[in-house]
Amino acid sequence: MVLSRNAVYSALFLVLNFVTVAVFYLLLGAPFVAMAQIKVYAGAIMVLFLFVIMLLVQMHSPRPKFSLAATVGIFLAILLAAEALSCL
Repeated sequence: MVLSRNAVYSALFLVLNFVTVAVFYLLLGAPFVAMAQIKVYAGAIMVLFLFVIMLLVQMHSPRPKFSLAATVGIFLAILLAAEALSCL
């Protein structure tokens, strides 16, 4: 989601993230919370989010290939992955 340059693809990856959280709720034995997660977040909020993206994003402004935020984000992602692997 973070590395996608298209805002619509980022929003769709966020929907996939919400569905993954719902699967975690199912694995924990909470089917009502899982369905509420999908209906409320992946359904209503993401539809509104995509609607706003489609209204506000009219022109695509070129961005630099590597910005400071992208560099920090990649570093933090590697750090998080290393920490998650060290817990195994």
